[in-house]
Amino acid sequence: TAPHFYITIEIAMERAIALRLEHPALRTGAFTSLYAREGVYALARHLDADRLVAVFNAGQMPETAEFQVGELFQDGTVLTDVWHGHDYPVQGGTLRASVLPRSALVLAAR
Repeated sequence: TAPHFYITIEIAMERAIALRLEHPALRTGAFTSLYAREGVYALARHLDADRLVAVFNAGQMPETAEFQVGELFQDGTVLTDVWHGHDYPVQGGTLRASVLPRSALVLAAR
């Protein structure tokens, strides 16, 4: 049998592939850089109504990023983390997301 580490990577890859197949924006959508500071980077991929935001934290500490998304999402839109189900509302054209160290969020509108 494979070590637990490899099983975890395999499951993560299967989930990522399934997400990419589910969202055309992740395959062929436009790319918009939204935020880049202190090891945190956020980007959007969008194609027609299919719009997602990914937020990456390459650092060793939890970080919170606040950035403009008003051109992509209306106020009141709730973006949900596809991996963990946490909700992030768009308020005043701004999205505020907290990201654990060395991890990422993938957010999709409900």
